[in-house]
Amino acid sequence: MTVRGIGLATLVLIFSCPAVGQTTFYAGGNGALACDSPKPLDTYKTVFKDTEARNRYLSSEAVANCEVVLKNRTLEPFDPKAAFVSPTEVVRLHEKGDQKSWYSLKGEWVAVSIQEQAALAQTIRSCIHSSWHKSKSVPDAPPGMVIKIRLRLNPDGRLSEMPTVMNGSDDPVFKSISDKAVKATQACEPFKLPREKYEMWKDVVLNFDPREAKKK
Repeated sequence: MTVRGIGLATLVLIFSCPAVGQTTFYAGGNGALACDSPKPLDTYKTVFKDTEARNRYLSSEAVANCEVVLKNRTLEPFDPKAAFVSPTEVVRLHEKGDQKSWYSLKGEWVAVSIQEQAALAQTIRSCIHSSWHKSKSVPDAPPGMVIKIRLRLNPDGRLSEMPTVMNGSDDPVFKSISDKAVKATQACEPFKLPREKYEMWKDVVLNFDPREAKKK
């Protein structure tokens, strides 16, 4: 998991993220098929857009040389340009930290670049930054105070449940600031995030630094 600083907060995506400059593929909501050779994908290419036919194929012996990949599993391309081929093209992927080849269809994966992660982080950061400055009577935070807030979001950008403070404390200053940070987060819904990339932002953690926020 990669943590990337964005000023007001640090955004942590709850899936394995790519190395700097690298595009990563992670299986979409319906999973994906990865094979140790591109040849078993030839027939599959004709049915992968048909849910019923796809399910029949995945339950057959035709996938003997393939693996059904559950959603959110992460693989990386040998060739970074693989992220930009057409949906039915076969891409050569590998497991992170391993050089084993997997061949798959780009259309079953969500391609995430470092630029997209930065844009996502900026969207979330900007809104919470704006909401935070509307908060009143916020006590001064001691050095080193960071509030870790987990957000679970629906596809429409609204919270699916109350934000969770993951590092709660009985300290009254921490409690006051964390409550206001949660309210600033709630004031942002619905977050205006790309729906087609929902799998990458549906579950995020914000490392909120109130002293950094105060500088803005």
